[in-house]
Amino acid sequence: MKEEENQYPSVKEVLRLLSLGVILMAAIVVAPGLGGALRYYSRSKWRKYSRSYLRRTVKRMLDRELVSIREISGKSRIVLTEKGKQRALEFSLDELKIAKQEWDGIWRLVVFDIPNKKKKEREAFRKKLKELGFLPLQESVFIFPYECKEQVDFLREILFIRDYVRLLWVKEIENEDYYESKFDLVN
Repeated sequence: MKEEENQYPSVKEVLRLLSLGVILMAAIVVAPGLGGALRYYSRSKWRKYSRSYLRRTVKRMLDRELVSIREISGKSRIVLTEKGKQRALEFSLDELKIAKQEWDGIWRLVVFDIPNKKKKEREAFRKKLKELGFLPLQESVFIFPYECKEQVDFLREILFIRDYVRLLWVKEIENEDYYESKFDLVN
């Protein structure tokens, strides 16, 4: 066995790859001919994994109803279920980052009014904003100096809070020097 085939994929990694649009042939679970099945799809993404371990991982995913086997174009395929898609999004949430950029002089304000019936989502949203480096201006208003629309949109979608969150672009803010120093924007 090649050295690169000795890695073991986690459910998280398989879900991530499947969520990127890689659909595996069902033979991966039931037949030892995994190599041919994987050759059909983005070979470089799967090549590094142990074939038998990959089969077992996908079998566990079938048992947990994260994937299902469907007929697509006359061939059996393994695809993400809704439960699997949600789990893949949760893993993506853990990996969400915002790269430091050159500041364009525009502040991004995230303003939200999430009702008490969605308290868990509100707290998860607030916690993730802090993890990403946003600073609270008030309990439900956060400030950030860099482009973050995609990340905020992703959070709104995965937490089902789109209707309660707004993103504002602001040219000036009171006490701007304080925030410039907090974000290390001062030269």
